[in-house]
Amino acid sequence: MTLQFDSDEVARLKAERAELDKKIKLAEKDTKVNALVDSWLNMEEYKSELKALQAKYRFSKEELSKCPTLYKYRDGKRRTNDENTDWVKEYISKGGSISDLENNAMNFLTREATKQLRQRRKKTTSKAQTVSKKSVAKKSSSASKGDAKRSDGGVDKKGIGVGSTL
Repeated sequence: MTLQFDSDEVARLKAERAELDKKIKLAEKDTKVNALVDSWLNMEEYKSELKALQAKYRFSKEELSKCPTLYKYRDGKRRTNDENTDWVKEYISKGGSISDLENNAMNFLTREATKQLRQRRKKTTSKAQTVSKKSVAKKSSSASKGDAKRSDGGVDKKGIGVGSTL
């Protein structure tokens, strides 16, 4: 038993399949667009909450980025906020205590705060010194090139007449 379709039926089924493919593509595109719009709405809500918190606590983005990540437990380079972490359990089983880890974390924060508050003297030169050094360099380079050709009786750095015949 074989199925037989006439050419009109085949053309109709192909057109129907093409139309269904278009609907499927549109549906997939709509779901992607809706997911992206939802994520943007969530981000906008987050940004507005963040702005409100920044205004409430008077923090700028720069200050927030300079703030170190605060951890409740710290042991050297190992740090976490969860006391059920493997290394914390291992530390306690070897005779350490949670209070030691908390103290280490607080000592680290104290050291970081001291570093940020420490004022270091910056090595800078004033504008006047910088300008005068540049102008002296220019004068000396131009004077060495043109001294032999000058005949206007100019004066060099030492106050001796240049180009004059004595």
